[in-house]
Amino acid sequence: MKCVVNSKYKEFEEYVRQLPFSFDTEGEVIYDERNVLKRIRVKDMDWVVKRFKKPNVINRIVYSFFRKSKALRSFVYSEEILRRGFDTPDPVAALEEYTFGLLGYSYYICAHEEGETVRALMKGEVSGNESELRAFAEYTASLHQKGVIHLDYSPGNILISRVNGGYSFSLIDVNRMKFIDGEVDRETAAFNLRRLCISRDVLGYVATCYAAFRGWADASWVKKCEEMSDRFFAGLMYKIAFRNPVGRASARTVFRFKLYRSLRRMLPSASSAARRLFAKESELYNRYFAASDLRAVYKELYARPGSAQ
Repeated sequence: MKCVVNSKYKEFEEYVRQLPFSFDTEGEVIYDERNVLKRIRVKDMDWVVKRFKKPNVINRIVYSFFRKSKALRSFVYSEEILRRGFDTPDPVAALEEYTFGLLGYSYYICAHEEGETVRALMKGEVSGNESELRAFAEYTASLHQKGVIHLDYSPGNILISRVNGGYSFSLIDVNRMKFIDGEVDRETAAFNLRRLCISRDVLGYVATCYAAFRGWADASWVKKCEEMSDRFFAGLMYKIAFRNPVGRASARTVFRFKLYRSLRRMLPSASSAARRLFAKESELYNRYFAASDLRAVYKELYARPGSAQ
């Protein structure tokens, strides 16, 4: 077993080392799917322990000899995020279990941090949420100006809290990060925002505030963000449609849908051929993809009178 402990928590090293043996019976389960997260009380502190699933055979070799484990990356990256002046739950330790020299389970331990994710904010409406969205856009721009790129920058990995009349944000699930010297460029910044906002209106507002904060006055970057986000959610729509037990889409259906759309876009919009292609495209969309298009579903949901925000 390999163990790395934050110097602030050295007195708990013995307890940390025995966690793999008590993990199944100790603490409260927060999440239990591919990985398992538990909240554990240690003296007067609440810790979150994340056990990463055992890698497949190839990744066991990779993580054992060529690359840091997800647990160790989470620990190291958390320290770097804090060093660069941003919030993330305080890293406590990282543990790695080995069998015959190959990585098995790995564990990342950090302080528990209160706060809600920004999921509701990203799929809601702009009206009434301007201050939170502007604060979030400026926070994201500040991350990029300091060279911090969360490679899984999605609503579930960002916590928001109200502090002294303003808002603070904290990054979680940080085993996939990139740090650079200098500022993040326009193309990379737009790509990093692609999976954030289910609502197109929210994305447009966040991107506009972000651009203003970084001094990018032209509208082309906001359009770039919207295009990249649409491309991401379109891809997600196809994946969900493949799994949908009702009217399940096939690879052939996806190919036909994309073909009709591509051909239609090459033609003058008023032409009879374009209208016929659009009719075929609409038929496939309504039959196979509409229920899986997250952006359309949420747009309809929040357009209903009395919808929860």
